Amino acid sequence: MAGTRIESVDIELKTVILDQGEKEEMIIKQKGRYFLKDGTVIILFDEEDENGEMIQTMITMQSERAVLKRSGKIRMNQLFKPDQKTESVYHHPFGNMLMETYTEQLTFTEEDRQGYLSIEYQLSLNGQEPRKHQLMFTYKKEV
Repeated sequence: MAGTRIESVDIELKTVILDQGEKEEMIIKQKGRYFLKDGTVIILFDEEDENGEMIQTMITMQSERAVLKRSGKIRMNQLFKPDQKTESVYHHPFGNMLMETYTEQLTFTEEDRQGYLSIEYQLSLNGQEPRKHQLMFTYKKEV
């Protein structure tokens, strides 16, 4: 990214899924790269799926929206905008699924070399009953 300063960051991505009284929690801790371009914070990092395959992940954040994009064997481009329903396709080796996301709440703050993104949303795959999700993403720039 020409003209953009790249900084190393420590990231933590925590996702909680609530479904009929059950709670599923996933946490990813990783090193990543931070960019700031035209007022948008961009974080890039790699994550490993359950089969050991690497997935490239990019999260872009602004005060009123966020985008989670994954590429590799699993591909998705999920847009979060408060009080809005968005649609995208989740590409998986076993097939594609329509993702419908309704963002209930989105909070993004950045100060003192660190940032925090919190999103509460309902997610429906292929028209199934929506499940409540909570995404908490933190990053801290390395010194």
